[in-house]
Amino acid sequence: MKTQTLEKTKKMVTLALMCALLLVMWLTPFGYLSVGVVEITFNVIPVAIAAIAVGPVGGAVTGAFFGITSFLKCFGLGAGGGDAMGMALLQENPIAVFILLVATRILAGFLSAYIFKAVRRFNSYVACCITGFSSALLNTAFWSVAMAVLFNNSDTIRGWLGSGNLLILLIVAIGVNATVEAISSTILTGAVGTALIKSGFIKADIKKKATAPEE
Repeated sequence: MKTQTLEKTKKMVTLALMCALLLVMWLTPFGYLSVGVVEITFNVIPVAIAAIAVGPVGGAVTGAFFGITSFLKCFGLGAGGGDAMGMALLQENPIAVFILLVATRILAGFLSAYIFKAVRRFNSYVACCITGFSSALLNTAFWSVAMAVLFNNSDTIRGWLGSGNLLILLIVAIGVNATVEAISSTILTGAVGTALIKSGFIKADIKKKATAPEE
């Protein structure tokens, strides 16, 4: 009973810390690197760590927290004065923007936890790195698909396309954006996740080799 209570406490503390970190990253320039109208986000890292330490619920909750802070940037809130592209798209379809920024992040965080669970039985360190990489990759992939589906006929997107800015946007978002996010998330999530496992904060779950029965 005490062990279960301790584990629940650890997960609650980790979840609270990751949400607090996301809040700090939203209110300061540390969470986003602005490149024109596109922002490279490092908020996928706390989501990946929560997915490792807490599980699917942790990944989903921090993913939702990350998404909500991104959505609030569409109203000019947060560091940097807001998200220019989000603010423009919000005028067209606020529900679609909410799905683009929040629902996709929830799904990415949720699935990242299952990726960690699947790989950690073989190698905890590799599992942490893959989870960090997956968190960034899924975030970019889901965002790109949602953007294509929800704003295919967007007047704002057409305006960027007509001026030639959309091509630059896509190159940055899917190219530089995804690369920087994936590299940083892989390295930092791998380091933090491994440290948590080695310290005993997260239980290791290495797949045991089969042993021959005693005669």
